This record gives sequence, structure tokens and C-alpha cells, in this order.
Amino acid sequence: SMKGIRIVLLLLFLVQSSVCFLSPTNKLEQGRRGRGVTTTRRGGAEAWRMVHLTGRREVLSHCLVVPLVSFASGGAAAAESDTVASGKISVRATPPSTGAVYVTARLAGVKKGLSTNRDLSPVASIKIPVDPSTTLPLNFQMTENDLTPEGMDSGGTWWKSKDLVLSARWDEDGDASTRGPNDLVGRCTYKPGGGGAVLELQGRGIAGQFASYTKAQVGDIVSKGQAGDRAGRGRERRAK
Repeated sequence: SMKGIRIVLLLLFLVQSSVCFLSPTNKLEQGRRGRGVTTTRRGGAEAWRMVHLTGRREVLSHCLVVPLVSFASGGAAAAESDTVASGKISVRATPPSTGAVYVTARLAGVKKGLSTNRDLSPVASIKIPVDPSTTLPLNFQMTENDLTPEGMDSGGTWWKSKDLVLSARWDEDGDASTRGPNDLVGRCTYKPGGGGAVLELQGRGIAGQFASYTKAQVGDIVSKGQAGDRAGRGRERRAK
């Protein structure tokens, strides 16, 4: 995991630093020979002090800078390998001012009835809270900390290096278990190593909006329609 890699790199840094400080003689001697400087009795204590201090600075530089650079580069590589998917989210319609954006990653190319339950299950998911101050586009990143139980199966390696389908939904009420007529949805395919994904969200369409209405909302729409029909027939009778 990312935490384990960082601990190992830190231990390597401490070991290398300890070795350098406990045995600086060789480094000092190499520094003197590389500059062609030798110490003699005629040079006295001043010449030895200059060489000694210069060599000491080289030792400190080698012991501190090299391990730190290795630690930083190793941490960056670990962070990259820890990423499941990343990218930006934009919208083609007016987004809700509240709620949350849910992003889910699944294995690409799977079909119900032909794939295993594990392959059909989400690999990872995240929730991005939104409010009136939220600016677009939204940046997102899914890491191994966001894996589902199915995504962690077999050590979390069965889905790696495979294409993923990213599905996003801007949920107006922030409840993942509900669907609203104003929710925005979108999806795209994410290819590992192919750069950040671009998820574009849009409205659910008339059919999707109607399907998201509750029974009470459908009843209210029907009642309003019936009331409108009765009013229209009344106007027609009065006109006659």
C-alpha cells in the first residue's frame, strides 16, 4: 500500500544517513583526492581545516540530498500507482446548487448473464459534496482507499491495467439511494495510463425524469392534468 511504501523509503533514508555519518573518512579522502589537494606539515592546521570542512559539506550533501530525492521520487511513483482513476467533471445543463456528485468505476466490457458478479460490481466509488460555491469543472481522483469490497478482492489487482467505465451522477438531494428529475448523469471509458478522464454530465431526459418521480409526484401530475381537462370542458360548455 501507499503507507507501507512510504515507511520503507523512510527506513532506507535513515539507514543510508547513518552509514554516511558513521563512516565519513572515505568520503573525505575521495574529496581531497578528487581536487588534487594533499595536506603537509608546511600547510599547517589552516589547510587541513579547509579540506576537512569542504569534505564534511560534501558528506552532508550526499547523505541528505540523495536520500531525500529518492524519497520524493518514490513517493510520487507510489502516489501514481495508488490512483484508480482521475479526471474532470463538466456539465451541459444548469447543475443543482446542492447535493453531491457520485462517481463509480466498473470494469468495461462486462455484460449481465455473461460475467461474474465480481466483474459486474463497482470497483471503486467516491462522493464529492457540492454547494452554491462549487466551481466547475470539478476535479476528482479515486484512489485505492476508495475501493469497494469487490475491488479489494484478490489483493485489489484483478481489475488493474484494464479499462474502466466511470459513471457520475450529480444528485440534487445528496442521497445516493434516490433519483430526482433534476439529477445530471454521464459516463465515459477510462484507460489506465491514457490521461485524465473527462466526464460530461447532462439531464436525464423526459423518460428518465418521469421514471425518477415518486408515486406521490406522479399522482399530483395526473391530478393536475385531470383538473385541467375538467376546466377545459367547462369553458367549452359555457362557450356553447
